[in-house]
Amino acid sequence: MENGVTALTGIFFLLLCLAPASMDGLFLAVPAVIFYLLWKEKRIASFFLDPPLLGLLAFIVLALLNVLLGAGDYSKAVKLGRWIPPFLLGKFFVWKCPARLAPALLYGAGFIATLFAGAAILYALGLDSMGDASITLDDPELTFKNLSRAALYAGLAAFILFCHFLEAPSLWYANLPPTLFLAGVLILAGRRATFSGFLACSALLLAARRKFVLLGLGLAVAVGGIIVLNQADRFNIAPEHLATHQGVTERQSVWYAAWKIFQEHPVLGAGVGTFREKSDPFVQEWFARHPQHQRHEILSEPHNVILHTLAENGLTGTLLLLLAFAGAGVAVWKARDATPGALCLCGCLGLVFVHIQLQVHTVTNVAVLIFLLLGMARGLVPTPEQPS
Repeated sequence: MENGVTALTGIFFLLLCLAPASMDGLFLAVPAVIFYLLWKEKRIASFFLDPPLLGLLAFIVLALLNVLLGAGDYSKAVKLGRWIPPFLLGKFFVWKCPARLAPALLYGAGFIATLFAGAAILYALGLDSMGDASITLDDPELTFKNLSRAALYAGLAAFILFCHFLEAPSLWYANLPPTLFLAGVLILAGRRATFSGFLACSALLLAARRKFVLLGLGLAVAVGGIIVLNQADRFNIAPEHLATHQGVTERQSVWYAAWKIFQEHPVLGAGVGTFREKSDPFVQEWFARHPQHQRHEILSEPHNVILHTLAENGLTGTLLLLLAFAGAGVAVWKARDATPGALCLCGCLGLVFVHIQLQVHTVTNVAVLIFLLLGMARGLVPTPEQPS
């Protein structure tokens, strides 16, 4: 069974990377297969009675209930159901094959690095796009639909490869070059939040291992890379620079709007998919209060998952979503010494959490990746072996 579960997880991940639009059949098949296998083993209750999983199901039910009450977009609320299949698959994979967690993360990271390297080679040969997808190094959206989503894949792959470099320094030639390459892609693309998440998680990992010399060297390489690749202005975090930066001021306006919407709908929120419509009056109010700034772009979401969830799903939905992240974090932290790959997975979740403070991916294909990782983390939780 382990080989079958591994193959299913691998196929799921490959389709997620290369053809996310073709996954509808898998979203139906995966829960059915897992339920059948658990039914045969009489272990349904021990698998499904998981607080984060039940919390996610409650989140979706409440979102649909809000739609029935007249608040929210039904089609977007239904899309939240796509959180569950990857969560179940990730949990079932690690539940059945805990020893394969570390290799699975490595192979996934290697595939992503190969995908980006292939794009770089094609770009060097004179191609800058394939169909509708850009493959330039400063905008490598590839098959991930947009730059922000591609950056998260690149950041996670870079961190996983860096973890394996620390585990096996003698194999530096296999893990360190792709790590530096992917980090360079993040710098060239100007992905500040994702690159910062990668640096922060890598720094914490090095500090935990007391590799302070390597930590200092890594930070120096990161700063040097930003300067050499001529991205110093993009990564300038001085307060006086950020105060006038267009992206920062526009985010401040939608953060303000999200908080105002939450104040009007504190319990269940304004409904899934309503932010753009509900936010416009508050965004205009913010710019009226700050006439020194001009509105250049209409943002459809607040670029912060917590504020986004507070606005559209209220305090109830936010607590349920945070339960999933907290439950996953506790699980990987407890298993960090017992299960190879658990500490690496913990860092991946940390990077994801940093990334979604400036991006929202609740109804995109990146949500599938995020909940696959959360499910893997919950698969590390010991469960009773008695029949359900």
